[in-house]
Amino acid sequence: MNRRALNPAFAALALVAGLVSTVQAAEKVPTLGYIVQSSGSAGPMSVTMTSFLRGLRDLGYIEGKNIAIEYRYTDGKNERLSALAGELVALKVDIIITESGTAALRAQGETRTIPIVMQFSNDAVGQGIIASLDHPGGNITGLTVPSAGLDGKRLQLLAQVVPKLTHVGVLWGGSGNPALDREWTETLAAAGPLNVQLHSLEARDPRTIPESILLQADVVAGAQ
Repeated sequence: MNRRALNPAFAALALVAGLVSTVQAAEKVPTLGYIVQSSGSAGPMSVTMTSFLRGLRDLGYIEGKNIAIEYRYTDGKNERLSALAGELVALKVDIIITESGTAALRAQGETRTIPIVMQFSNDAVGQGIIASLDHPGGNITGLTVPSAGLDGKRLQLLAQVVPKLTHVGVLWGGSGNPALDREWTETLAAAGPLNVQLHSLEARDPRTIPESILLQADVVAGAQ
């Protein structure tokens, strides 16, 4: 996998670019508000920020030319997040970019209309950032790691991609881990309505995977 694809800044660029193009359609220079959870003494030189700015340039957006950016730094003090977001709202920026789900929530406390793009959240649903993966609602978008409800969606997507899917082998670490148990339960619940039979492949070592089950399955899906 390309290293760039793993960087949250680059992944969030697609979301920002779509919003920026909408603003440009109104024939104005878009202004981004960027809340940085670090010190501003050295300027925008963090890996994440450098990647983000380079990605903007790759897409044709040059700061000071056809796009403007208002930076706000917390200097490591997260209690400043709401105040900094309020400053950006007062400036009427077109988009607010945050580095975390916590910062996104603080920004949402200041505006429900300006789009907010968070670069990463550990659990967008659990943090209360979005209502659900099906219907996120609100004005926050961005990236999050897998959370409750996503495992069933994987199986639903698989059933759409593979016609006449009937058997799926689920390769996972086995019961005993609460998170893995939840994922298996959610996948199992989604299998019923799809008329798909799941084969649990509980294995921590490739040598312990039952070959007979692998041969029965139309698809083997890896669980985290």
